[in-house]
Amino acid sequence: MIDKYLTEYDNKTIELIKKGLNKRIETFRINTIKSTKEEIEEYLKQNNINYKILKDNPIMITISDNDSKILKESSIYKEGKIYFQSLSSILPAVLIDPKEKESILDMASSPGGKTSLMQSIAPAYITAVEKNKIRCERLKYNLNKLGCTKVSVINTDATKLDEMLKFDKILLDAPCSGLGTININEDNSYINDKFMNNIINTQSRLLDKAYKLLKSDGYILYSTCSIYYKENEEQLDKILNKYKDLELININNLDLPLLESKYKEVIKVCPTNEYEGFFISLLHKKC
Repeated sequence: MIDKYLTEYDNKTIELIKKGLNKRIETFRINTIKSTKEEIEEYLKQNNINYKILKDNPIMITISDNDSKILKESSIYKEGKIYFQSLSSILPAVLIDPKEKESILDMASSPGGKTSLMQSIAPAYITAVEKNKIRCERLKYNLNKLGCTKVSVINTDATKLDEMLKFDKILLDAPCSGLGTININEDNSYINDKFMNNIINTQSRLLDKAYKLLKSDGYILYSTCSIYYKENEEQLDKILNKYKDLELININNLDLPLLESKYKEVIKVCPTNEYEGFFISLLHKKC
């Protein structure tokens, strides 16, 4: 079913992708706004939970499915000291590199994992936007639970934001097909041409709006949890051709399982049993 959206890849790569589109290991991150690595480790040891802290990212921890169920009933989870999040999902919030007092817009922020991670990295001024009312309430709940008291939440369509607003950085983790996170063994019949066309159109409108809301010398982090060319490279083609003051910044310097892209500057994560398929790019608006 998904082969028609993977035609840019050779047969060997397609088989590798399909193998990775399966159940992944459970991961969570330590919420440094409310806790520390030492406190969480002590809790895990006292409760006989087997865990592994990632060497390259000490706030990320992997556990078994059974222990995941136990932790979701635990005090450290209910108090917002940990947050379940995938290894790929944390990358956009890290790579946008939040700094103190920067104004940052998160254009499609629910459920809040990336928003809260940015806030934990630096006390920036973050505006989190979510169009769907129910998802927006979930976003508010999660941010409150995780101790992100300085994030401004707006329940609106990000494409309708007043262009008088200007931001130093914009995180657009765009609505997408999920063609990097799906489980190939489940029903994915919703992924069809009509669905794809609607998603791609939404991405284009959001990316165009991000440019108009960005300050000169600002940055847009554009990402999707898809590995489909039209949601990723083709979106970059359109925005770079339209706005000549935009340039791609090279962020492809991490040790990750990668797929090839026409843009050497981007990160295109290959789905594996550890990583979701993800596309991440960083655009700079030149002065």
